[in-house]
Amino acid sequence: MYSLVDPRVRPLGYAIKTWAKARDLNSPMHGTLSSYTYIVLLIHFLQHREPPVLPCLQSFTEKDARPLMVCKLHDVYFCEDLSKFENFGSANTSTTSELLL
Repeated sequence: MYSLVDPRVRPLGYAIKTWAKARDLNSPMHGTLSSYTYIVLLIHFLQHREPPVLPCLQSFTEKDARPLMVCKLHDVYFCEDLSKFENFGSANTSTTSELLL
């Protein structure tokens, strides 16, 4: 879903996964991180830029105005209405290349 919020997410994710694979850094069974973990780290990085590129889908809702979604006693709700995030990252003018550095 995050790649639908900002067009820079998909090429960044692809570049990071390609880089990790080329260096054999995406094999948890050999003591490295999984490619999924690299993507989660990318999302975290993009959410904490100043200004942010991506929103946190879990905290962008009013708790009283949404359904309760619980899994193993944890609230797992996230906002699926991407129209709320249109142009969210536009304040961050960094290019894809600049974000990769």
